[in-house]
Amino acid sequence: MKNIIMDCDGVLYPLSELPTFRIISAAKETYRKDLGITGEEQAGISEQTIHDGRLGLFNYIKALCEYKNFNFNKFCDNMAERIDYGNIRPNMSLWKKLQSLSNQYNLAILSNNSRPHIEKVTQRLFSKSISEMEDAGIKIFDITSLKGFDGWFRPKREPCSLNIFLKNNGYNPSESILFDDTMQNITAAHRAGMHATLITENNTLENNLQSFIRMPYVRGNTHE
Repeated sequence: MKNIIMDCDGVLYPLSELPTFRIISAAKETYRKDLGITGEEQAGISEQTIHDGRLGLFNYIKALCEYKNFNFNKFCDNMAERIDYGNIRPNMSLWKKLQSLSNQYNLAILSNNSRPHIEKVTQRLFSKSISEMEDAGIKIFDITSLKGFDGWFRPKREPCSLNIFLKNNGYNPSESILFDDTMQNITAAHRAGMHATLITENNTLENNLQSFIRMPYVRGNTHE
């Protein structure tokens, strides 16, 4: 194995510390207050994105922003500011494992969420900004990294998404493993030819990474 790819929400931290519904609530509050969009407009755009096969929360947000001529990145900034990250507990033990592995493997955080959100999470967990994470050898990829030729996002559960990601980064699927908390994404990884492990509160990322630390490894060699 050469490439260790990790989801953010529910993998770097348990969802009990920041449930998904709180993220969705922040998105709703942002498009209601900042975009001033009506329920009827929301319903119409939602129906259109579903009809066009544009899956996921951030394709919907992108469509809303385009409809209202509102900057998508600004929306993501405002949305992250409305999320309470205070219950995410610092985890320096996980940080030490990531540091240990960064000299041996290609490490990446690949999220269907936004860059401002990921930065809030890494600041809480490790007191590290995204630039500090990347300086430490951990690449960060948010939803905008999973973009198709049509300009719309391709969440990990879409069949082509992980193939695009692997190709863009020069990762061999058979030498890559995805740690994710969503079964749809695990299935998509297997279809892309990757290894994949479902993360739960009883099967944590930290425990799984420990097994890689125990493996003797030299970068450039495949170790299964």
